[in-house]
Amino acid sequence: MRFRPVVLLAVLLLPSCKARSDYEITFSTDRDESLDLFGMTPDSSYFRAYTGDDGTEYGVRWSPDGTTLLYTGWRGGNADVVAFNLERGNIRRLVQGPGYDGSPDWSPDGRHIVFVSDRDGERHLYRTPVDSLDIVQLTGPATVDTSPRWSPDGDLIVFTRSDPESTEQGAIMTMKADGSEVRKLTSGDTFDSLADWSPDGGRIAFHRCVDGACTLWTMRPDGTDERQLVDDEYDNRWPAWSPDGEWIAYTSARDDQTDIYVVRPDGSDMRRVTRWPGRDEAASWRPVPRLPETERTP
Repeated sequence: MRFRPVVLLAVLLLPSCKARSDYEITFSTDRDESLDLFGMTPDSSYFRAYTGDDGTEYGVRWSPDGTTLLYTGWRGGNADVVAFNLERGNIRRLVQGPGYDGSPDWSPDGRHIVFVSDRDGERHLYRTPVDSLDIVQLTGPATVDTSPRWSPDGDLIVFTRSDPESTEQGAIMTMKADGSEVRKLTSGDTFDSLADWSPDGGRIAFHRCVDGACTLWTMRPDGTDERQLVDDEYDNRWPAWSPDGEWIAYTSARDDQTDIYVVRPDGSDMRRVTRWPGRDEAASWRPVPRLPETERTP
């Protein structure tokens, strides 16, 4: 993989948006044919390519200090957990091997990661310190567990649990960071997945799918007070809270393409962020670095 530090102009690509520009939205896009990682502000005043090669990079998560991208990197049929430190410009495959190691997330202190692996046959959750890679299995063996997200206080991990024999039903679960005290938050004839914590830990956003069509919801961390966030005819997935809690970014499929949108946590003020005739998906947020004035768009 080659490092691409170039900052690109986005005035012709993206519409103006009044959502705050204090934060960057980072996402996977096929602008370079394969899926690579790009970043931009909601008002399109800043646009940047982070990766670009013939592999696939997906599901980015920023380190708490905003210096390192953590994501799933596909190469030769295998998926690895990859860390890209921008300050040092180095890329490190933290967890790798045959099969799937991916969907990672950071602990709030940046010292550990949780990730999904099929190293024992089914996809389960594992955690490891970033520096020592002392991998510990958290879930298994009779279920499929995916999409982990660490709570802001570091106490809990929210994730999706499904039956290996069914792709139609999935539940949002929580557990302690050591894998204990597993609790089921949602249940029914739906596939609930891709949960994300609000910055204060008071709400969880997730998508709920029925017959392949998904909508966005939020709930309290105990599973109560479910509220539908976006109610339209489109397929909406992958919610991600902004660091200040004022916005939720998500992926919406419409007109044979997927784009990034933002909406207020109460479902109001929905805005389209990207307009690419292809795939813009799986958004994450980070504080935007201060840019020299010569690198800002007009």
